[in-house]
Amino acid sequence: MNANGRVTDEACTPDPASLYETVFNQILHEVHIWRLVRDDDGNIKTWRLLNANPAALKSWGRSLADIRGLTTDEIFPGVEATATFLPIVEKIFRERRPHSWEVYFEGTDQTLQMTSIPVGEVFISTGVDVSQIRRSERALLEAQKRLETATEAAHLGIWSFEPDSGRTYWNSLAFELHGRAAFSAEPSYAFWVSVVHPDDRERVERTINAALRERSGYRVGYRTRWPEGAIHEIELVGRVFDAAADEPLRMVGILRDVTPERTAREDLERAHRRLALATESGGIGVWEWDLATHSLLWDERMYALYGMEDRRERIAYETWASRLHPQDLELAAAALQAALDGRADYDTEFRVLWPDGSVHVIHAMARVTRGANGEPLSMTGVNWEVSAQRRMEAELKAANARLEERVAQRTHELELAKEAAEAANRAKSEFLANMSHELRTPLHGILGFADLLVEQSQHDEAGQVHRYATRIVKQGNQLLSLVNDLLDSAKIDYGNFSVVIEPCELTALVAAVTDEFELRSRSDVRIELRQAGPIAVRADARRLSQVVRNLLANAVRLSPQGGTVEVDVRVEAQARQVSIEVSDRGPGIPTEELEAIFERFSQSSKTKSGAGGTGLGLSIARSIVEFHGGSLVARNRDGGGASFVCILPLP
Repeated sequence: MNANGRVTDEACTPDPASLYETVFNQILHEVHIWRLVRDDDGNIKTWRLLNANPAALKSWGRSLADIRGLTTDEIFPGVEATATFLPIVEKIFRERRPHSWEVYFEGTDQTLQMTSIPVGEVFISTGVDVSQIRRSERALLEAQKRLETATEAAHLGIWSFEPDSGRTYWNSLAFELHGRAAFSAEPSYAFWVSVVHPDDRERVERTINAALRERSGYRVGYRTRWPEGAIHEIELVGRVFDAAADEPLRMVGILRDVTPERTAREDLERAHRRLALATESGGIGVWEWDLATHSLLWDERMYALYGMEDRRERIAYETWASRLHPQDLELAAAALQAALDGRADYDTEFRVLWPDGSVHVIHAMARVTRGANGEPLSMTGVNWEVSAQRRMEAELKAANARLEERVAQRTHELELAKEAAEAANRAKSEFLANMSHELRTPLHGILGFADLLVEQSQHDEAGQVHRYATRIVKQGNQLLSLVNDLLDSAKIDYGNFSVVIEPCELTALVAAVTDEFELRSRSDVRIELRQAGPIAVRADARRLSQVVRNLLANAVRLSPQGGTVEVDVRVEAQARQVSIEVSDRGPGIPTEELEAIFERFSQSSKTKSGAGGTGLGLSIARSIVEFHGGSLVARNRDGGGASFVCILPLP
């Protein structure tokens, strides 16, 4: 204050230290001052706190008295502050100029925008909390991502247009919906108009201009032609946002391709037309039952099926039930309830009484529509008349019953005839067996005396007695063979035939039978036997010799003069079986008779001239082989003749 009592400028100037202290304490942002701590080599090791303003202390939740002089790691334990910020501190002091950066603290969800200023061995750091700004930015980014995801999932294009500046925005899908590659052109109002179908442009622009005048929403559809020529239908929906104090007039909208919807709608309409044609031509009625209101919706055919002329009559469940035959109502209602409960599909038949008293049979089918919790909401189904079919089925059933009665009667008659035939066959077999046995006894006597005569007349082989006795022996043996065949056949028919299976050496058996034939058969036919070493089988040697003897007899009898009968015995080790094949060069067997010749009393048509036998030998031979678990077949040879192959299993 001077002599006049006025306050001087010096008195009004605050103390710099006091001014610094006031600013330091009152500033709203964090401010803290640190001193470097170096190691013996002069490298920055860490830094200690010199001072911090109230904003910083509040953010840290600490008092200055407790932390002044502590290192950053001591103040913030567990976060490795020195290791995290050392590169930044080294950069500040290396470049000797202020440095700004941003750091996020996960524990407090806090983002600080930091600035550090180096002063000697001290640096001053200020921190501005930008957490809310960054959270808002992240929220905006997430919203944009969700919007992009939603529009991509819905395949929606987005556009905006500012009429005053002409500024236009299209997202990538807006281009794709018009058949253009994303961002292949500079979006503009003129570009958009150019991709609208020429026939639709005037109408579309009228809609847009009206929305701009009235500052209203708009919805318009138009066609666009893709470069390859395909036509797509686009729907544009949006609104006009009036200009605000700092915002321009703006038009915003979304675009979507409604071509699939149009195609689906047209397909549905065609399906409805086809369904209507099918139901009409097939006499099928369609109905829907709303379970909430119990009202029934019938088409025209349903009224006709129930004999109702008044199509204006309101149809309800009770209306339907009143038309059913009383005897069918309970079952029809039970079928409906089972379908509603989910226990069965609705597929049933019932009778309907028409006002004129006539009875009509209806077949009904339906499906239940259910809510989210499985509760039935409605039923949709069809009815059609099956009266004619049921009448035909009843008539057919009656006819079938009559036919079954006649069949049963005829079957009974046939069974009686079959039993009689079987009895006659058994009687025949018994007769043949008995007769064969009775014939064999005197034959043995005749053959015995004939052999004696042959032996006593050997001194006069040219005499009549010797010739007659020899002929008696030959014819007697043939007759005995026939009697034996008849007896075997009768045993097979009568079920009294058996074989004795025991170990047997096959090659010796076949050789013995072959030797027998070479001694007493035709001298102009040669028998050629081809077989390997001993072959052990399990068989009835006597019966198996009978089979080989029969096959050889047939082959020798049918062979031409000077012919050769071939006998081949082969082991088929892989198949575990042995085959005996007897082949001749005789007349052969017609293909259609290759199986028939094994039937009793059957001969090949080529041997009925007198060269054939009785027709029993092959039948008996096959039966014997089958009793051994084998098979006997015939086939023709290339170049003429026939082969008989007997297959026997190996033990």
